[in-house]
Amino acid sequence: MPGGWVGVDIFFVLSGFLITALLLAEFREFGKINLKAFYVRRALRLFPALYSMLAAAFIFSLFLPEPHKTTIRGEIVAAGLHIWNYGAKLGFWQADTTWLYHTWSLSTEEQFYLVWPLMFSLFLLKRIRQRTALLMTAGLYISLSAYATILVGCALAMMYPTQLSQRATRQLSLTAACAAVYLGYVALTSPETTAPTRGIIALASATVILYLMHNPNGKVSSLLSSRMPVFIGKISYGIYLWHLLVFKILYFSWGTVPSAYHKPVFFVKIAASFAVALMSYYLIELPFLKLKKRFKRSPSTSQT
Repeated sequence: MPGGWVGVDIFFVLSGFLITALLLAEFREFGKINLKAFYVRRALRLFPALYSMLAAAFIFSLFLPEPHKTTIRGEIVAAGLHIWNYGAKLGFWQADTTWLYHTWSLSTEEQFYLVWPLMFSLFLLKRIRQRTALLMTAGLYISLSAYATILVGCALAMMYPTQLSQRATRQLSLTAACAAVYLGYVALTSPETTAPTRGIIALASATVILYLMHNPNGKVSSLLSSRMPVFIGKISYGIYLWHLLVFKILYFSWGTVPSAYHKPVFFVKIAASFAVALMSYYLIELPFLKLKKRFKRSPSTSQT
């Protein structure tokens, strides 16, 4: 899909919204945010599968010639330290020669998880100096990263309207429909992005999220809550983590990079990615997800 980057921006907005909403719910219930529990929950969710994938990538590197071996090992270190995106900005690797390109988005997420909960909890305590620190941190984050779309989701959670009038609901439905059509159009037609387009994508994503939150029993929400989408959602992290490495291993074993439009090759790649994602979920992720219950603060945080 030419505009696959649209899905990443949608996820960034959704992530910012969900994390901020959960932090707000915890603060309202307990009067504070347990940052230690938050970070442990995030680590249990993300780290086991990530470091398993990086370990597999290291083993794969043993069979690679130079300079590929050095490149992938540098990427492994950067991804493990959650700074792959900055390594790319500094020119250590290029998109057309990288082996772990997709980890830029996870690095961005990890940086958000590290900084935002701390700054947001200080903001909730209504301390003026901490509010200033929050604004400075947000400004720094925006200036250093092109992925400030996450903060659009955060803003949506902070300004989330719990009730809407009938007129506002109708207007939201129409606007969300237009936003969804726009997102689909850009995803199908735009292989590259610009800052203004990314801003519009973020606002359109926030509109759709707002609509879904206010229509939990609607047809779209019911469809997304059906068995297959829920199942795909469970293994989606594994698909995201493993698919590119699986593709690279297949290309290496074939000795060539086949056409993306070659149907047999396409289905082999997809099937292999799903198989590895299933193993990742049931053998690696699920056992650690069960441990998250020990760090549960409220009913809502158990699913983060």
